[in-house]
Amino acid sequence: MEIERLDWNDLGRLVKKLSAEVKRSFKPQAVVGIGRSGLIPAAVLARELHVTEFCSVVMSLYSDDKPPKKLREKPRVLYSNLGRMEGKRVLVVDDFANTGSTLGQVVGAVRAAGASEIRTAVVALRFNAKIKPNYYAKVFSGCIIFPWDLEPRR
Repeated sequence: MEIERLDWNDLGRLVKKLSAEVKRSFKPQAVVGIGRSGLIPAAVLARELHVTEFCSVVMSLYSDDKPPKKLREKPRVLYSNLGRMEGKRVLVVDDFANTGSTLGQVVGAVRAAGASEIRTAVVALRFNAKIKPNYYAKVFSGCIIFPWDLEPRR
């Protein structure tokens, strides 16, 4: 399996690319970061987009191993501080979309919280993801190691 390592400079360029794409077509009032690792690009995007309302939903589907191992069939919510989103335009952000099922579940939760419009963004999108985000900075086929990932566990 091909392994691609991103450093902080790579991540900065990719998030700036995402920010420019979002700015062209969407003005979110809130950003929801999918944790754990999606919180980092979500926080940077919120700053770049001048969005002050920031929420998080921590999900569990994959292990921290590289390549990651699927832990369960469906993503599970471990924590959420969504609150009420009535009438808001919301951008949901994660670090990557493998199948897209985590994005789909969080979009459902944001919709249930009352958001009027929801768009999704990821730094990296697996080429064969079933659910595609509205915005993505790169497509991958192997395994991505982000700057915050520790060395693979042995």
